[in-house]
Amino acid sequence: MKIVCYVLLLVMISIPCHAEFRGLKWGAKQSQVKARMSIKPTYAAKDYLSYKETLLGIEVSTLFGFENNKLVRGGYITKALHVKNLEHLADHYTIKESLINKYGKPTNDTEPFFEEHFADIEKLFKAIQNKEITFFSRWELKDKTIKLIFTTNDSMRFTTIVLFQQLGDAERQAKKEESML
Repeated sequence: MKIVCYVLLLVMISIPCHAEFRGLKWGAKQSQVKARMSIKPTYAAKDYLSYKETLLGIEVSTLFGFENNKLVRGGYITKALHVKNLEHLADHYTIKESLINKYGKPTNDTEPFFEEHFADIEKLFKAIQNKEITFFSRWELKDKTIKLIFTTNDSMRFTTIVLFQQLGDAERQAKKEESML
């Protein structure tokens, strides 16, 4: 019986699907996400799951967001504690390059402007650390929006955030943010 289950599982995994985030379609239930991941979540709540993983050789928290028990967003937050700021930026560019290779050039990208106006790398890091600027790239795709952000977290550590959102979720978030202004 176990052999039949394993063969069936292998067949199901090998069937191509139009995955939206981590091999899961938007609308997947929390139980489906837990079944898909091979490790125990580091955090689990009604609307979120978090896992500690390595992505492209970079330590990250992988996040899954749910509304009404349906997957609507997912993302990564870098967790590496580098001694040198350039290593954080290198992580950011590794992730960005991977996204460009998979999805093409971003629809919106602030990085070239900031890099051009901050020839001194230390001044650039200081501006990011003081939250004066944030590197922001955005991909608008048929079924999802992807945001890539390089900033500092509340502990003043440099971090890269990648957010994948179901298209309807991204639009709802934008309207919510507009209404707060």
